[in-house]
Amino acid sequence: MAALSLAVTNSIVPLHAGFGAAGAWILGTLISTALFSFAGGIYRIRLTAIAVLPPFIVNRTSEISWSWSRYRINQSPSETLSAMFPDTLWVSLLAFALFVALPLTIALIARHVAFKIRNVS
Repeated sequence: MAALSLAVTNSIVPLHAGFGAAGAWILGTLISTALFSFAGGIYRIRLTAIAVLPPFIVNRTSEISWSWSRYRINQSPSETLSAMFPDTLWVSLLAFALFVALPLTIALIARHVAFKIRNVS
């Protein structure tokens, strides 16, 4: 339930944060990662994925649709797509690495460390 509520909050707040959208997304991702890396138990990777994937999808979808409507005003669809594609691809890859892959990697490391500590005890 916590993962879903963090996902919903982190998906909605950046859309309404204006200039603070990136900060809201970063803060939401940090909170999700910290919470589920330490308190996620055996489901920490799944819970982290549930908390960080929807905000990534919502953010990228809204950003791409905004770019499309901005470029589409005075260009054909093919020109719009060719103008948007390089920037959109690199920004999406960077956002995926920072807001999805990195939190999941941290949760994986936390699971590994917790497993080692439990086996040593």
